[in-house]
Amino acid sequence: VFSSAIGLNGYHPYYSVYSAFLQRSYDGINHDISRLNSYVTLLVDRCGLPGSDGETHQGIFDVPLLMSVPNIAIAMAKDNIDATQLFEFSKNHSSPFAIRYPRGVFKYVQIPSKLDDIQLGQWKIESASRSDVAIISYGPVLTSLTEFFKDITIINALFQYPIDENVLSTLLGYKHIVIYDIYGTEVGFSRFVAFKLYEMGYRNKIYIKAIPQTYIKHGEIISQLKELSLDFDSLKSLVEKLK
Repeated sequence: VFSSAIGLNGYHPYYSVYSAFLQRSYDGINHDISRLNSYVTLLVDRCGLPGSDGETHQGIFDVPLLMSVPNIAIAMAKDNIDATQLFEFSKNHSSPFAIRYPRGVFKYVQIPSKLDDIQLGQWKIESASRSDVAIISYGPVLTSLTEFFKDITIINALFQYPIDENVLSTLLGYKHIVIYDIYGTEVGFSRFVAFKLYEMGYRNKIYIKAIPQTYIKHGEIISQLKELSLDFDSLKSLVEKLK
């Protein structure tokens, strides 16, 4: 609420908060930031599986929570280049904006001397192929995806909301589309994208590989991913069957 008042008075506050604690702020986001279309950027930390932080610190519910509120945009960077572009975008985006990031570190990439400006809702095509399989994902896991899957199309959904319908339309000819989301529950970004694909006329198979709507017990993140069949071996097994 304090950040909203600052934003309404011509300044641009950046408010940093754990995803798990953002859930307690729904009223403030809805009524005091988004309803007033205040100039506030939320830096949402600890997004994704909680790992050793435990069951009460899950960062997997913020996307469907934020998507239910008007006026707000949501994004998550793959690497420090994406992160820099999102930060520069936030400076001139006068509506509420949430930049998400996970626990841990990015793989560092040398930043070019000049970065292209990004647009609201923009996605990136990380790799394109003539295969029948495309994966839509976002966040730091994309670095591993592009290194691991050399012969399929990989889409970087830089914005989880709104989404890039222009890039999405390029996938309508694919036989199989996998939506891979290890940073949020299946009821948020994944189902929204699947619905949009069907709405655009896609009639082939969509596979949602996302965190189920449940509470995740304490443990190492790699073990949690494996238990949920969201680890790389599980994804590789699915992709190999689809080729």
